[in-house]
Amino acid sequence: MMMNMNKKGLYSLNIDPQFRALIRPLYKAEYKQLEESIMSEGCREPLVTWNGFIVDGHNRYEICHEHNIPFYVIEGDFYYREEVIAWICRMQLQREQLPEELRHYLIGKQYESEKSVYLGLSELPEDIGKPYLNDVSHPKTRSEIRMEILERISQENNISKGTVEKYAIYTKAIDVINSKRPDLVKNILSGQYKISHINVIELSKLDPHDIDKVQKRIEQMQQNSVKYHQFRNVLDYSVEKKKASATAGSVSVKDMPKYDPDAEVVGLTFTIPTWTRSIDRVIKKTDFDMVSQSAKANLMEASCAMSECIRKLIGAIKEK
Repeated sequence: MMMNMNKKGLYSLNIDPQFRALIRPLYKAEYKQLEESIMSEGCREPLVTWNGFIVDGHNRYEICHEHNIPFYVIEGDFYYREEVIAWICRMQLQREQLPEELRHYLIGKQYESEKSVYLGLSELPEDIGKPYLNDVSHPKTRSEIRMEILERISQENNISKGTVEKYAIYTKAIDVINSKRPDLVKNILSGQYKISHINVIELSKLDPHDIDKVQKRIEQMQQNSVKYHQFRNVLDYSVEKKKASATAGSVSVKDMPKYDPDAEVVGLTFTIPTWTRSIDRVIKKTDFDMVSQSAKANLMEASCAMSECIRKLIGAIKEK
């Protein structure tokens, strides 16, 4: 990709929501560190743009404008929007600390975007294929081009070609959900909501109203994160509720009780196995002779407190 860099200045650029959504948000500590670096040393890395839209450097742009710090701009020599998206995905996949859900989405998105460019257009500029296809001097069939894209992306990410195609299906389902409930997708791709690929596909088939009910039921659990088995329970519950409502005919959503007496108990029931697995993992993998006294004392205190809570919970259940 050829790029032309402008002189340093305080440019006004546009933000494309789709480009921005492909980029993992910085943690507070990361953002603060970047801000301090730019304020003390200036913006050393140029921002990459396409037709006036930021492709790379959204956080730097925000910081520079907040503190009136000039920056360089490189205009990327992209031909098509899908090519920009594929490039962003490739760059993001090189970053550390990517949530697995976002990583899977980016791989699938890159594959779909490149297919759109190289298979969706009858003629391509000669140089556009060079970063992606092994040999553009000889005509290739659509199948050969697809396989080359698939092979390269699988090698870049150390996964099988079949896994790339599986992630592409996952990406399509996420995009469908995003068109109905964008805030839910943010929680999924950040790793806050652990949802298996098959459940994401099932969720994408629901209408916006039913997805909204799934979201609200998760919020009722009042947890910072939701695990795979918990979401499966919520999804099954919502689907069964929908079926029951359809069967009843005369019973509408408004007629359903707002308070569910089982909600808190169900949420806790599906949380406990997570604690159990974490405890088992610590017991199996930890050499307590190597652990500091303070860490062991803190763990002992927390374990005793949890043991007392469990004793009270068992007592409450037996009494009732």
